Amino acid sequence: MPRHHLLSTPAGLRALQDRHPVLSLQGPDGFISTEVVFLDARAAHLLQAALRSLTLAAAQVHQEAMVPRGRISRQSLTELSSALILAREWQ
Repeated sequence: MPRHHLLSTPAGLRALQDRHPVLSLQGPDGFISTEVVFLDARAAHLLQAALRSLTLAAAQVHQEAMVPRGRISRQSLTELSSALILAREWQ
């Protein structure tokens, strides 16, 4: 499978999975199937989105904290807390 397919969007991955049959290959150390490959790729997209959200929320809090006499808004702290909850699910 060409590498550029795994760099597509989650919707593209689902469409690709619908077009390709489920195949499994047995090797000396175990097996791999196309279903596992697509599930891993979708999980990578979810993790990337969680990390992006965490990074943006942390940057917003940092920016507010660096302003002289700046105060961190409750909205920014709430967004950071939400992003941390999503990121902690991947531990």
